[in-house]
Amino acid sequence: MKVNSNSLIKNWVFSTLRSNVIKNIFLLYIIHFANYLLPLIVVPYLVRVLSPSGFGIVSFAQSLIAYLTIFVDYGFALSATRKISVYRNNKIEVSRIFFNVLAAKGFLGLIGFIVLLLLTSLIPQFKEISTLLIILYGTIVGNILFPIWLFQGLEKMVFISVINLTTKILMVMGIFLFVKSSQDYLLYAIILSVSSMFAGFIGIILALWRFKIDFTMPSLQGIWKELK
Repeated sequence: MKVNSNSLIKNWVFSTLRSNVIKNIFLLYIIHFANYLLPLIVVPYLVRVLSPSGFGIVSFAQSLIAYLTIFVDYGFALSATRKISVYRNNKIEVSRIFFNVLAAKGFLGLIGFIVLLLLTSLIPQFKEISTLLIILYGTIVGNILFPIWLFQGLEKMVFISVINLTTKILMVMGIFLFVKSSQDYLLYAIILSVSSMFAGFIGIILALWRFKIDFTMPSLQGIWKELK
């Protein structure tokens, strides 16, 4: 009976792990599918409405914002995810990591914004689209707020999928409802930024409410540790 009992426990553990892995992989595929499908719907509309040149200007601005996003993200999607996974059963440590990572990303976000202001002041090509760039920086604010690394570390991919899909659907609806002419390129940027920040705020609220993250004052030592 002892052997059978141990065997049953092992089988249950392995089946649970397999089911969680399969579920998380499936949800990741949903996210990637949405990320590929929605642009196929939106881009042709934007090219027609904003005009090819207007859409090109927005795409150019987004490419710069993408580089700054990489800088602000700083690999937290890997390092913070790993730490959360290791300490997932330690509520105090998870809370400490959570707020230190948020503070670290906020610090990098501030540096990124200063860099953006310098670029728009010193480089004529960026100065011409400075308003567009500053508005689009809201997408980086959303990236800072959205704790994807927490959900991944806790293997709660369903939250990422639901938030991602919901905000993207709302974003697409906003684009089709409000972006009607080539003069609406700033409105398009606002919709992108608001959608990103909305996802970030929802992610923070879920983290604090669903996973009972307790506020822990970030420390300089803790922030530096996350940046190392």
